Amino acid sequence: LTEYNEKKHMKMIRRDARAEGRAEGRTEGENRKLIEMICKKIAKNKSLHQIAAELEEEEATILPLYEASLSCAPDYDIDQIYEKVSLNNR
Repeated sequence: LTEYNEKKHMKMIRRDARAEGRAEGRTEGENRKLIEMICKKIAKNKSLHQIAAELEEEEATILPLYEASLSCAPDYDIDQIYEKVSLNNR
């Protein structure tokens, strides 16, 4: 058995909520622009870690956009990627 650490647990919940809030707080246009930038960086063979660092975002925040973009390679249709991410957030 492991001990339950309430402080650690609450810290993790707050961190995850902040990441979600940043992703949800963007407008559609901002998300589309972010997807476009991610696609350009994927096309240059950059990793999730590199992309997050360059965009000054948390990896957890851009992970859904990154994964959806990878699934649409090599065409990187921004509309299709945006729809995938939108459907996953519902």
